[in-house]
Amino acid sequence: MIEAFVLWNEPNNLSHWNFHLDAGWSRFAEMTKAAAPIRAAHPKLSIVLGGVSACDGDFLRLMSSLGVMEYVDIVGVRGFPPDWNHWQIDDRPARIGELLIYARQRIPGVQANLVKTAHDDGETVADWQRQLKSKGVWVSELVPMFPLPGSPQFLETFGEQPGDDAWERAHSFNLDLFDHWGEGDIQEQHPLPPRQLEGEEHPCAS
Repeated sequence: MIEAFVLWNEPNNLSHWNFHLDAGWSRFAEMTKAAAPIRAAHPKLSIVLGGVSACDGDFLRLMSSLGVMEYVDIVGVRGFPPDWNHWQIDDRPARIGELLIYARQRIPGVQANLVKTAHDDGETVADWQRQLKSKGVWVSELVPMFPLPGSPQFLETFGEQPGDDAWERAHSFNLDLFDHWGEGDIQEQHPLPPRQLEGEEHPCAS
């Protein structure tokens, strides 16, 4: 089942949207507003501003000034490593938090999914979670990174190289984690296992 419609992927990334040809992203903004017919045809379908590359606060503010936020329900923000955006690593929590709170002031659904690392400081994470929750942002607990088949995480999680059922095993492992912690306020339905999806018919928006 289609639950959301993503308008674009990483629109502030030159490899995904040539902003040299579209100075100021004015054409991108008009393209985003053209999603209004989707809303009219499928009013329950969430409209998503595709994953903003490297937590670009200036880009989100620009989209707001161009009226884009009035047409979307969800904003995807990706916290890429510092070499993508020239932030110092210690500045990242505050900068990302600022963007999430900014987005929450303009759209109803903002969700932060936290990935567990070996260097997490529990007290710092808890303080950051409390700050965001106080502003209406939904924040997950720390969960392990998805054990992508072929990645070190897969070998560490399952103790063997991926086989024919690698994706099913990884997906089931991840679903079990979210059974315990919850998926969030935005996504109401529990994701189905791949084998169940392949064995059932699910309506698609058309």
